[in-house]
Amino acid sequence: GIAMDYAIFFMHTYNELRRETDAVSAAKRALPRILTTILASSLTTIGGFSALIFMEFEIGIDLAQVIIKGILMSLASVIFLQPALLIIFDKALRRTSHKPLHINVDRISRFSVAKRWIFMLAALLLIVPAYLAQNNVKFSYLKIYDQPETMNAQQKRAVKLGNQVITAVPLQTKTGGQSDYIAELLEDEKIGSVIGAYSAINMDEQALAGLLNVLVSEDSEDEMLRALSTLFRKVDGRWYTLYLIEIEGDTEDEDAFLTHSHLVNTTNKYFDENYPLGILTGVNDMANVTPRDFLRVTLVSIGIILLIMSLLLKSFRKSIIMVLLIELAIWLNISLHYVFGKSINFMVYIIISSVQLGCTVDYAILLSTRFEEMKQKYSDVKEAAARASASAFPAITTSVAMIFATCFTITLISENLLVKEMAWVLAKGAIISYIIVVTVLPGLLVFFKKIVPIKEEIQNISRHLKKKK
Repeated sequence: GIAMDYAIFFMHTYNELRRETDAVSAAKRALPRILTTILASSLTTIGGFSALIFMEFEIGIDLAQVIIKGILMSLASVIFLQPALLIIFDKALRRTSHKPLHINVDRISRFSVAKRWIFMLAALLLIVPAYLAQNNVKFSYLKIYDQPETMNAQQKRAVKLGNQVITAVPLQTKTGGQSDYIAELLEDEKIGSVIGAYSAINMDEQALAGLLNVLVSEDSEDEMLRALSTLFRKVDGRWYTLYLIEIEGDTEDEDAFLTHSHLVNTTNKYFDENYPLGILTGVNDMANVTPRDFLRVTLVSIGIILLIMSLLLKSFRKSIIMVLLIELAIWLNISLHYVFGKSINFMVYIIISSVQLGCTVDYAILLSTRFEEMKQKYSDVKEAAARASASAFPAITTSVAMIFATCFTITLISENLLVKEMAWVLAKGAIISYIIVVTVLPGLLVFFKKIVPIKEEIQNISRHLKKKK
């Protein structure tokens, strides 16, 4: 879905040139004409996915490695294999070609240029609320499969068991006793039960430690004492015991986070060290890492893509506007979850920033490069922008349709909530990015008129600063 853009962009350019000349000449002329676009597209996509390497969750590294290799292979196939295949099968392609769909693209393109101030103002007004809304969306963490609507007693019990927190603590307490610890934990309404050795016996910790030492040293044959010894474990000369703490209801809502805080604070109050394990602790660990991962991935992906686009398009200002447009599309996409009161999986939230940016910045790059070509033919920049938009429209539309169709199909067939949600969010994101690029970018191209080289920009800024001094 991502790498198909390169083949689509090349195909549309080849078909345009094929109407004027033979297959070999069309392929020869198409490649250098589209090379900057597909290089920019592939490098920005690689840049977006490279940001995943900086995630604390190692799945980011795995995703980045696999997809970057795939993009490089796809790029190589488009540059070296696709031209050869088009030439070899030219006659078959001519015979089986059909008339293109007659959509009045010129009217759409001219409308976006004519009403450019409205579209640009709307985009400007949406930036802040979209950013704030996506920043306040709620997350889900470990919900990967839907729970059945009706559950039997065994299934309900399995859910309860899955919600347990298992905590290993020393036998000796810092304050109070083990029974006090149990009583204080049960003050929280979401904690249904606390099961451990001390919920069944009432014995002084030091006396119990002495008894356990005897059991271990004498290797007692008494069944009752042997059973008692299995409830405890000696590590590095110190006795530990386990508690099974049952959490009622959802482990990812606000009350669950308060319960986790109560559990941590109470356990730290009674023990100098403890080792918790369970869904609730996992969710809280992920909640602590998510903001850092998202900020890191967002900043790195934006930085890499800005650098690549600035070098290829030779304009930092134009590159930052194009990236900001796609970031707006990402924020609008995520903010829909906030508007409709829906949570989003934390992995989707982290990954979508680089995925949607890498996928859909292609549209902005293609439209921008077409605009530079049209400026050579038309002196009026508004006419050049309209023509560029109309020229890029078929390729961009085909690309977004492919991504949407691919992702929408996955949402229909996948039972994994994470995969399904990621595909659906990307499908929506592609459509939103498409609408923003088609409606807002032509007007911005008119506004900027020309690409200013980075060196000239730096000189202009330097002269401006000197004047101020």
